[in-house]
Amino acid sequence: MPKRAQQLSQTHTSKRLRRAARFELAIGVVVVVALTFTTTYFEFELVEALYEFTRSHESWDLDELLLALLWIGMVAVVYGVRRMADIKRLNREISINAYYDPITDLPNRALAIERLNQMLSSAKRRQHSVGVLFLDFDNFKVVNDTYGHAQGDMLIKSVGDRLLSQMRQEDTVARLGGDEFVILLDLSDSDYNILHTVRRIIDSQRIPHIVAEHEIMLNYSIGIAVYPEDGDAPDALLRAADAAMYKAKDEGKGQFHLYSDDIGEALEQRYRLESGLKQAIVANEFYLVFQPQVDLKTGEVIGFEALLRWLHDDELIPPGVFIEVAEETRLIETIGHWVLDRAIQEAKPWLIGDRVIAVNISPKQLQRSDFVRSVQIAIEQHGIKPTSLELEITETALLTDFENSAQKLAALQEMGVKIAIDDFGTGYSSLGRLKDLHVDKLKIDRSFVVSSDARNTNQKIIQATLSLAENLGLRVIAEGVETQEQVEMLQQMHCHQMQGYYFAKPVPAAEISGLDCFAEKQSIAPLSQ
Repeated sequence: MPKRAQQLSQTHTSKRLRRAARFELAIGVVVVVALTFTTTYFEFELVEALYEFTRSHESWDLDELLLALLWIGMVAVVYGVRRMADIKRLNREISINAYYDPITDLPNRALAIERLNQMLSSAKRRQHSVGVLFLDFDNFKVVNDTYGHAQGDMLIKSVGDRLLSQMRQEDTVARLGGDEFVILLDLSDSDYNILHTVRRIIDSQRIPHIVAEHEIMLNYSIGIAVYPEDGDAPDALLRAADAAMYKAKDEGKGQFHLYSDDIGEALEQRYRLESGLKQAIVANEFYLVFQPQVDLKTGEVIGFEALLRWLHDDELIPPGVFIEVAEETRLIETIGHWVLDRAIQEAKPWLIGDRVIAVNISPKQLQRSDFVRSVQIAIEQHGIKPTSLELEITETALLTDFENSAQKLAALQEMGVKIAIDDFGTGYSSLGRLKDLHVDKLKIDRSFVVSSDARNTNQKIIQATLSLAENLGLRVIAEGVETQEQVEMLQQMHCHQMQGYYFAKPVPAAEISGLDCFAEKQSIAPLSQ
């Protein structure tokens, strides 16, 4: 049953019980009052007359009947009072369940919106402002994965208590759900500065939360919206504060950001992208391009990397823009499955000998329990060798759930699928863990190839990566190679596998055969050593 319907049903039940209890109580009161009134109004003559009457008609047992009626009336009164108390408790429980969060005992989303409506109505009459703070934890999933969900709930409770202690009585702290809180500030006091409250919250991040004898440091990202500048309705203000919060996350953890028109435009663009992504596969707006990977030591093309492109409303949307949105909305799981299937299908004619088709895998894809099976199905459906498929996993994906990820990579490698760590050196992964992973190749990120400084720091990182790979028995390929100088630098370091614009730009499958480097022998001349 939907939550709203369940609440309505509980409310109707409570009303019926309340009416029944009132009726029962009324009957008992009437009986007792009638007997008491009759006795006192007629003083003792009536009682004496009644006594004489009962003595002369002892066989009727009238005195026992009257005592029984009096007893029934008293019981009815006590029962009615008890029933009313039970109903009040039931109403209180219904109210708590409907309007309060069970973990923090703070107002939930429904009550927060109701209070915000009340605050806005008052603000409009009195012509003052209302502040809305949208607060979200940074990296809360790591806390849940490390300590467990039970302690995660205790941490949420601790945060709620701390926020509440920092607010004034007229302000509202509410939990919207998950690790999201909202704070509603009455800004009718001209001396009250909203930034004072934000700074108190930011400063409180330095104090650890004690949860089950663990000291846990936690950062919050905060977005701020103000009535009437940023909206005049609860939904508009919450959206604005939410958008500002995401801007704060982009600028660094534990920060805050005020809503602005620029954020509003970015939010509107994001919603358009999200809506378009939901229809992109059905509308056939996605397509793949392929970039060759070469080995200059042998002069051969050793594989192709499949890269996703999105043409939406005659505009080519950069992957750096839409991939992030797809990740946040979990649409990346559907998109990633489509990319894997289509890449194998289109690249199958080129997979000669030991060539591979490299496909990027998102962290959320890797986390799926059926991921290994989905890869196996794709291989079997298109009839390629498992060794012809190379999956590129980022260091970030491995950090999310290392043990689970390592098990899946081991299962894939046992099938024969090759594994490469993409953008190696940018994800801050533990080198100690690298030896425990089942991988075949490291991909040096283009940022180390295309830039250099006076100390040749990037070249030293490349050299260290090559040495590490040699010791672990891994292959290395450099991405983003664009110039002859970069090629010569890499060759001098004995890195011979490369890909980049120097060799070929990514092109659709139909254009692969038209490239000069894909002649009949499917090879390119080796460059000078």
